[in-house]
Amino acid sequence: MSCSHHPEENILHAFRMSVASRLLLGSLLLAEMLVLTLPVLAAQLVVNTAVDENDGSCSDGDCALRDAIAVAASGTLTQTTVRIADKYLKSEGSK
Repeated sequence: MSCSHHPEENILHAFRMSVASRLLLGSLLLAEMLVLTLPVLAAQLVVNTAVDENDGSCSDGDCALRDAIAVAASGTLTQTTVRIADKYLKSEGSK
């Protein structure tokens, strides 16, 4: 039982493999581009009340320090900055 291949079959097989390889490579590159261009969920939470509350939200008009910590620790945002509103910071020389 002999197996003979024609040169045309080899060329056709190589072409099909080349097209499949290019499609796979193109798909992988496209997937990588999509992942790299996804928006980063970032937020700056501003502590704007001295009231010690813990409702777990900074989107309801007030943001206590406990709320800011809870939101930052929840993991829904990939980058979070917590800042204290200026009126709650003491400057040098103030009592």
